[in-house]
Amino acid sequence: MKNKFLIRVPHLLLALLFGFNAAAQTTLYVAPNGTDANPGTLAAPTTLPRAIATIATGGTIFVRGGTYNYATGVTIALGNNGSKRLEAYAGEVPVLNFSGQATADTNRGLTVNGNNWYVKGLIVERAGDNGIFVGGSNNTFELCTTRFNKDSGLQLSRYASTAPRSSWPANNLILNCTSYDNQDPTNENADGFACKLTSGDGNVFRGCIAHHNIDDGWDFYAKDETGPIGIVTVENCVAYSNGALSSGTTSGSGDKNGFKLGGSGIPVDHIIRRSVAFNNGKHGITDNNNLGSIKVTNNTSFNNAETNFQFRAGGRHVFTNNLSFQGVSSDKFTGTLVGTSNVFWVNRASSNGGGLVVSAADFVSLTAPTVGRNADGSPNLGSFLALAAGSDLINAGVAAAGITFSGPAPDLGARESGSTTITPPPASNFTLTTTVSPAAGGSVTRSPNAASYAAGTVVTLTATPAAGYT
Repeated sequence: MKNKFLIRVPHLLLALLFGFNAAAQTTLYVAPNGTDANPGTLAAPTTLPRAIATIATGGTIFVRGGTYNYATGVTIALGNNGSKRLEAYAGEVPVLNFSGQATADTNRGLTVNGNNWYVKGLIVERAGDNGIFVGGSNNTFELCTTRFNKDSGLQLSRYASTAPRSSWPANNLILNCTSYDNQDPTNENADGFACKLTSGDGNVFRGCIAHHNIDDGWDFYAKDETGPIGIVTVENCVAYSNGALSSGTTSGSGDKNGFKLGGSGIPVDHIIRRSVAFNNGKHGITDNNNLGSIKVTNNTSFNNAETNFQFRAGGRHVFTNNLSFQGVSSDKFTGTLVGTSNVFWVNRASSNGGGLVVSAADFVSLTAPTVGRNADGSPNLGSFLALAAGSDLINAGVAAAGITFSGPAPDLGARESGSTTITPPPASNFTLTTTVSPAAGGSVTRSPNAASYAAGTVVTLTATPAAGYT
């Protein structure tokens, strides 16, 4: 027997179809001492690879705290799809340690080639290549940390060289994640976050922090052989001290940029807004020879070793409400400057068509912190680079897509005064989580099956009992 229920939650309409007495094993627990023979209960946890292979659609794998030591990678395989969650057990910190791996291009730590997974609260470290590699689509990674890996901490690229462009990883959300101290053997490839070479459309980094990576904080490199990657959006992110490790180790090989937004002269119209770059070993924010139309909106770049903003001739970039202070070399900003809303740094002084001049007095603090996180997971810069009361940079901007603000107009730079609200998620990013915990098996499916839904979407959930149940 099936009954149909219509339930309205804010901005999301769900049509729920439930079978009475439906059974589905949708909760599994793993722990460092778990075994494949265990059923995956809280009292008798299983292993992570077994849980990934057996969790039901709509289910959740809870990862207990402690260190998990691996000599081989853990993989969510291509085709392992279905609104599944992999998350840290409440209040605990699981560390996936891959120090047993040899250094090799194929030795990733956690590989996610499946679609519609939600991965939360994991630390992934010391892999022989990427810490987390994403070849799937419509996944979310929240509050994950990648560190001490032998290539980029978290990378999005195609799952195999045979994957068609239509299967490149797309519509993934990297939310409030951190990546640091990643170093490859050549000291020129290990970025904090990489979405490059063969990544699809709609990938978003929001609230992420990349620091002390040997190469760049972010890398969106494209090359002629594979052509343009999809448009990537960066919001409310922080890149600092890239080009050197926390230990002080540096190299002549790495690019050392905060945000590197392209490569090979290939045009891709990326978006970066409400983000901060400081103390990086080369440029703060750079097009890296991307000749597209990057939307550069409400960013602050400070005290980078070369330029704070580096956008070369030939690009069609659009600059709105950006703030640059104390770069070593003069900024380059080829493209469209919206009104007089940008203050760049040229010849060791402010450059603004409306006469605005930036000084240390415009900021509450210029003392760089170790960037932490707020209770909601977003980056916490404290008073660093916040505009001081009375600064003429407050309300000096213009309205722009994706930017919320307090007062009559936006402030210049990434940090809006008078409000802790930074760019909110787009209206399309409503997520639906289903948790059903009977013991006898079965399955739960949703239609349409997606990681997020637009307002007003009708989603049908159908629970099918295991054999012998009705």
